[in-house]
Amino acid sequence: MPTRRTDPEDLSRVTDKLGYPIDPRILPICQELTDSGFYTISSCQGDSPSHPFKTYEEGSRNPAYIMLEADPDSLDSEDKKEIDQIIREFTNVPYTFGRIRSSKERGSPSHTDIMFSGPI
Repeated sequence: MPTRRTDPEDLSRVTDKLGYPIDPRILPICQELTDSGFYTISSCQGDSPSHPFKTYEEGSRNPAYIMLEADPDSLDSEDKKEIDQIIREFTNVPYTFGRIRSSKERGSPSHTDIMFSGPI
């Protein structure tokens, strides 16, 4: 089980390094995860024309994702069940858990990537 945060914050006030807010369709999921102690460190709702590094084409299917500050190996079945319940409150888009960065050899921790099959 990952270390749970006990200091939830209002994510509607959070911006990235370029000053962009969290995408509006994924914000409620990120907020609920954070409020439940699963700290989100990166996210995208998919098909987001507002993000400067996204290539946007009408009808594209860039998938949504949420990155958690937790090594995937630290999430037990109860954690994954709780995360699934939170996600299902907001969307039925299929998703998988994965390891976004396995760079222990470089000294930085791995993070859990929740990759959706399409935009939210």
